[in-house]
Amino acid sequence: MVEIIIKALDAENKRSSKRRKVRYERVRSADGTIETRYRLDFAAADFGTTFGMVFQSAANKARRENKRVIGAADVEPDRG
Repeated sequence: MVEIIIKALDAENKRSSKRRKVRYERVRSADGTIETRYRLDFAAADFGTTFGMVFQSAANKARRENKRVIGAADVEPDRG
């Protein structure tokens, strides 16, 4: 059987803006590791959204590394 759902299509159910891709380049640093540099346009209307996406991506990467190294995502590794 098919379930029929009737509800209003409000703006709150839709994304407010299309998710945009962020320009980036991968470069070698002085010590030989590969780093990702993101290009953000400060004058763009959606700078805040783009900056938030890049920041969230960096935070997620740090959590993945912490989980791999010490087994917990949100704990700073012991430096002693």
